Amino acid sequence: MKHNSIRQMWQALRVFMLLFACCVSSIAWGQGTNSVKGHITDGNGEPLIGVSILVKHTNNGTVSDLDGNFTLSVNPGDILRVTYVGYASQEIPAVSGKIMRIVLKEDTELLDEVVVVGYGTQKKVNLTGAVSAVTSEDLMNKPVMSTAQAIAGLAPGGKDKI
Repeated sequence: MKHNSIRQMWQALRVFMLLFACCVSSIAWGQGTNSVKGHITDGNGEPLIGVSILVKHTNNGTVSDLDGNFTLSVNPGDILRVTYVGYASQEIPAVSGKIMRIVLKEDTELLDEVVVVGYGTQKKVNLTGAVSAVTSEDLMNKPVMSTAQAIAGLAPGGKDKI
């Protein structure tokens, strides 16, 4: 008789511990991360593709899709840092439960005209020497195996066009 009551007590204790673990995990899960959704456009209302959205002071981030939409898991109180080339970066508090509408403003002061040269990049104002331009039309119908073959002979002063 005493053996049965000890067994029943252990079974009741196991059931209690299982219920307790379920309650604690559901409470902790409910207070964890939230999903933030948003839509990013420029000043004209056009969606921006590839905008970087990063939770400040973390490596948690994403980029906007073809329609300017994004989804990101955040903790309550997180700040989103939104950056895109040619636009002023913004820091915005994360808001879950509704779609965040973010409008980025152009920042023309951030961009200096850049010229791609054969050995790197330079600002146009620092460029010395001759510069040639090769357009996509020049490259369209050339049967080539490498980039070097594609541009060979297309710049003035070089070999004849292939």
